[in-house]
Amino acid sequence: MDFSYTTHFIYQSCITRVQKELERKKLHQISIYPSDKTLVSTFFNYMKYIEKGKPPKNNPYLLPKRLIKNENTDSGEPYGIVPTLGMEKFEVLWGKKDTEFLDHLELIFKYLILDIKENLQTKFPNIILVLYDYVPFAKYSTLLRIKKDNCISLLHTFGVYDEMVLPEKMDSYFFEAVQFTYDKKGFKEDFEKIFFEFASQLKSFINLPSKLKKFVESDFYDLFNKYKPSSDSLGLRVKELIEKDLVLGLELINSSKDSSNTLPKYYMWELNYASSKYIVQLENIQKKYFIFNTEKVWDF
Repeated sequence: MDFSYTTHFIYQSCITRVQKELERKKLHQISIYPSDKTLVSTFFNYMKYIEKGKPPKNNPYLLPKRLIKNENTDSGEPYGIVPTLGMEKFEVLWGKKDTEFLDHLELIFKYLILDIKENLQTKFPNIILVLYDYVPFAKYSTLLRIKKDNCISLLHTFGVYDEMVLPEKMDSYFFEAVQFTYDKKGFKEDFEKIFFEFASQLKSFINLPSKLKKFVESDFYDLFNKYKPSSDSLGLRVKELIEKDLVLGLELINSSKDSSNTLPKYYMWELNYASSKYIVQLENIQKKYFIFNTEKVWDF
């Protein structure tokens, strides 16, 4: 986990923020640090280095402390972004708290999830558990696993079109679940609180990836623990129904081919159909009572 998505978003936002303030004050880039043109150039061209696959050696974390605020050793004259542009340190790093910082929180949250996505099952199981509260993600990810394990047609077995459970569609369900979680009552406010505490402690972006990793493994993960779904979770109910009833039904359907089986020919097919219909009803209930903004969902 190198947290490249999150750090690059934070870095690019910072560069854009400083550049806009320079333009507003009609100042040249070099004015923020006249004694080190290379450092200034590296700052404003940082993302070009990233696109080539390597951060600059003289400034691997974009914003060292001396570029934020420093002073001439002889005259004591201050220079750097803070004194030159009249910005607070927090504003340089994150934007004004009541505007840009708040506006970026949802994107930062999603980038953090994207950065740890491949490690969720092994390192952050409770995050996956929270995401399973969203019925379509619980439904289709479970069906995909069953389809792989049993080499079956979902349409013939469960009445679900196989193209709905293609591996390439899973990202769409996954990020819908992320949006659904973020839109839960109280969740975004809780995330704002813990990330503001994290951001307020940073004096620069030095070792930002490792600091983000520590944040995710502690406060961020604790946040998801707080929102673990309870026994009334519709998503978990769907997941368990598929894993238990439908898979059991599949096994009984297969066993019914045995001539010694006394069950009517279509008995388990009808039970399977009833369970599948119930799952659709649960999905509709969630849509009715738990509305979230699908227009904001990313399609990665």
